[in-house]
Order: sequence, then structure tokens, then C-alpha cells
Amino acid sequence: MTLPRNALTIAAVIIASLVVLKLTKAISAPTVLALTLGVIVSPLVDFAARNRIPSAAVALAITFGTCMAVFGTVLVLAPAIEDAVREIPEVVDEAKETLEGLVSIGQNLQEMSKEVNEAIAADDKATSVPAPPPDPEQQAELFSFWDAVLFAPQIAAQALVFLATLFFFILTRRQIYDWLGDTFPSSREDLKTKDLLYWADTSVSRYFVTITGINAVLGCCVGLGLWALGVSSAPTWGMLAFLLNYLLYLGPVLFAASLLVAGFITFDGILSYAPMAMYVAMNFTEGYFVTPSLIGQRLMLNPLLIFTTLTVWLWLWGPVGGIVALPVLVWVLAVSGQLKITESPRKIRLRRRRAQGKPDYHPVSSKLPS
Repeated sequence: MTLPRNALTIAAVIIASLVVLKLTKAISAPTVLALTLGVIVSPLVDFAARNRIPSAAVALAITFGTCMAVFGTVLVLAPAIEDAVREIPEVVDEAKETLEGLVSIGQNLQEMSKEVNEAIAADDKATSVPAPPPDPEQQAELFSFWDAVLFAPQIAAQALVFLATLFFFILTRRQIYDWLGDTFPSSREDLKTKDLLYWADTSVSRYFVTITGINAVLGCCVGLGLWALGVSSAPTWGMLAFLLNYLLYLGPVLFAASLLVAGFITFDGILSYAPMAMYVAMNFTEGYFVTPSLIGQRLMLNPLLIFTTLTVWLWLWGPVGGIVALPVLVWVLAVSGQLKITESPRKIRLRRRRAQGKPDYHPVSSKLPS
């Protein structure tokens, strides 16, 4: 059995694209992230165009607002992350005590290892003079300094690529879509390519706004629940729950594991599992009842397709890939005509003309359904 030539060509293009995206991660990741954000805010850009607001002012305002949002998130989360790093030794001690209480074999192995280490240490003391222990504060200062020296130029370059791409995409989005519409044929008979592009932007924006609202409610509930349990920095935990829930599957697992560690630090006994159990219950309710009821009627995607897409993008770009995976998937399916359009082509054309500042009335072909 031989595969069709078109299938082999498509497979080769996909593999080559993945290799290019992986090798050009430093440039392609911030570029695609900026394009994704530009698509998400496209309804806001269209609203501004209908109200005669200059595109340059809109692009500048969105770019500046993105910078402020990122800086604000970093300022809020940085102290909590720093405190978490300082508590790593305590976390290790708590985890060791828990394992010692549950696994007797581990206790025996630890005692044997301790005796061996003491014997080796006694021999070393008899033959050599021990070196003074390093200063942890000095090591942390050196590590932070050299990290800043090595990674600051790379981070600055990627931030510049992201901001420039976002600004110019918002500024020239209409011209880009008009050119694509005139250059490439449409995958549907009743819609032009640029109509599909505008509708794909709307689909991605609606999906992302809905997910953002769900994540915000989940983050507030998690923060309030942890505050009621007496966990420190409950608002910061709520913000982390909000952010990590964008990473389907992986984000909730990481957050649940973090809450398990926080429970070991804060509580003793069976109560140590209470924060994680509370979050798992909330996440289960959100994932199996709330989200399907809100977006399931608009967007039905195969779970295997979602998981495979997320895995590939995480492999490509890590957390950035996890953020753009679902919006890119929705956009591609919409442009390719694989998602059902709930609006008539007439309304889509009308909305596009309004975004371009043209009159509402225009002749429409009789072949287009109303």
C-alpha cells in the first residue's frame, strides 16, 4: 500500500516546519506569541476602527498596555517565587519526614547511608583538613549577577521582537488580510479568504476571552479557599492558578503538586493534603462542567487533537508553546474551514466593512446565504 503523493508532501512540510520552529525558537516563539495576542485583541482593534480611532494609536496603546501587564505580573509574583526558593530546604525536610513515616524501607536505607557517611567522614577528618563552607549569600549574589549578565541581552532581544511584531501586526492587519485574500484561494465556496481570516480572529478572541473569564473565576475561588484554610500568600496562589490554567493538563498538575508542597509546609498530618484536594475538586468542576457548558457548543475539538497539539508546542517552545497551542489550533481550523461558522457570510462581510470604516450597505451576491 502506497501513500498518496499529497499526503507525503504535507507530512514533509509539517516536519520541516517543526524543525525550523525548533531551531529558530529565539525568534519564532516571540513572533508567534505576538501574532496570537494580536489576533486575540482584534475585536478591540475593529471597534476602534469603526469609531475612527487611528490604527497607530490603537497599536501603541495595546503594546504599552501589554508591557504594563507583564511588568505588573512580574512585580506581584517575583516576591512569592523568591520566598518559595528560600523555603526549598524546609520543603525537602518536610518531604523527607513524610517519606520516612510512610516507607520503612527508606528509613533502613537512610540509616545505612548515614553510617557509611559517618565512617567516610571520620577517615577524611583523620587525613585532611576540611575546607570552610561556602557563604550561601555570596553564592546567591554571584549567581544572580552572572544570570543577569548572560540572559539579559537575550531576554531584551526577544522582548523587542515580541513588541515590534505586535505593534506592526495591529497597525497593518487589514492590509495583510487583504493581500492574503487576493493571493490565496478560499477553502469555502461561500466565503472569501479574507472573510475567513476575520472570522478566525473572532473565533480565537471569543475562545480566549471565555477561557480567561473561567480562569479568573477559578483563580479567585482558589485564592479564597486557600485563605480560608490559612495558607499564606493566598492571593498570589490565586494568580498562579489563573495563569497556569492556560496550560491545559500540564498547568493544573504542576499547580496541584505545588499545593501539596505548600500543605506539607503549612499543616501537619492529613490536613497537609487539604489545599491540593480543594484545588483538584475545583479544577475537576471547571474542566468537566463549567468549560464544556460555556464553549462546548461553539467549539468541539477532539481531546486527542488537543493533547497532541499541546504536547508538540510544549516540546517546541516550552511554556510559550503551551500558551499559543490552543489559539493557533482554533485559528488554523477556522481558516481551513473545519469549524462550523455560526454567522452568515452576510454578517461577516458587514462586520468587516464596518471595521474598514466603509458604509454598512453594499451589494451582496444572491448566492450567499442570509
